[in-house]
Amino acid sequence: MAPPRIALIADTRGSYVRGLIEGITAYGRDFGPWSYSLHAEPLDTEIPRRLRAEGVDGVLARVHSPRVGRALAGLRVPVVDMLEEVPIRGVPQIVVDDREVVRLALDHLLERGLRAVAFLGLRSVRYSDVRRRHLVEQCRARARDLEAAATGGRACPLTLLIDERAATQPHETAIGAWIETLPRPIGLVCCNDVWAGKAVAACRDRGIDVPDQVALVGVDDDPLVCQVSATPLTSVDPNTFQIGYQAARLLHGMLTGGPAPPPLTYVAPAGVVTRRSTDVLAFPDREVARLVRHVRDNACAGLTVGRMVRSLGVSRRTLERLFARHVGHSPSDEIRHVRLMRVRQLLGDTDAGLDTISRVAGFAYAESMRRAFKAEFGMSPKAYRLRQRRPRPGGSPRRSAR
Repeated sequence: MAPPRIALIADTRGSYVRGLIEGITAYGRDFGPWSYSLHAEPLDTEIPRRLRAEGVDGVLARVHSPRVGRALAGLRVPVVDMLEEVPIRGVPQIVVDDREVVRLALDHLLERGLRAVAFLGLRSVRYSDVRRRHLVEQCRARARDLEAAATGGRACPLTLLIDERAATQPHETAIGAWIETLPRPIGLVCCNDVWAGKAVAACRDRGIDVPDQVALVGVDDDPLVCQVSATPLTSVDPNTFQIGYQAARLLHGMLTGGPAPPPLTYVAPAGVVTRRSTDVLAFPDREVARLVRHVRDNACAGLTVGRMVRSLGVSRRTLERLFARHVGHSPSDEIRHVRLMRVRQLLGDTDAGLDTISRVAGFAYAESMRRAFKAEFGMSPKAYRLRQRRPRPGGSPRRSAR
């Protein structure tokens, strides 16, 4: 039998779509062979004319308008949408879990001692609206950790929504003027990397230091945007490879008569990729910042509270008091948290066994690491790895734990 002919319909100018295509083609190599036709032109009003003429067995697309969605459904072949911009009857959708994207960004900023959080997004753009709503909800849930945060009100001073259709220069002027009004230090969650980069440029033009005064987190982990920014950008990796891979799996099931896929599937983001734009410990007390930095630099190297007392020349009572007042938990809790974050990163990025991971992360025994991990994240390390595992293009190996 001839391999199925799959149409890939998406604007390929950004790294997000290229990551999707890597995942799709990796699935085709694993379970194909598949044949592809790429339609990279924007799909704002209609589907490509040649798509009807050439004939396809299935479609993987990012659908921006109801008209395009209806046209694709009218092809009478299986279709999977990788955008969730508009609902399409009979077409399953698969996207990143934006609630988890925002949680990762907010946790990242709070871990650096920031107690004020703002949001920069786009007006009347669905993904930006969704991320703003999740940020507002999560800031409310963590109100005791925050002194100021974005709210859902239209006149919220810690929220700026830009009209994407306006000219570029007024954008940067408006962003800079807004940032000057914000309390500092502050964490800024941006709807994507492009607008995080614009915020960095606006800060630079106004002499506002990034990250000491404004720490920024973007979304998409676009390597070009993040690296060429005046200050390299921290960003949430949306796991586009996995989204593409799982979209192809859904389509494959539809092509082979498998069970009907769910209407909507969420894929967990891969994590926060930390760069210079959030390299800050924003505790007002410099001594607290020094203590927290010491924990984060040494927690995985066998650090204990007793060793902190001896090496830093501070009493245990003072240490406990400073952490309780400024960090919100004990120094031993902070040590455990840093170790568990290292465990989580190693589970997702390496094939190392639990014994190796526990040793690298500073735990004495794998079993104690497993219990602590389950208590912190609500699942075993094995379950977390299965959920997060990200197939590699061409079957390339994962990194080792070091």
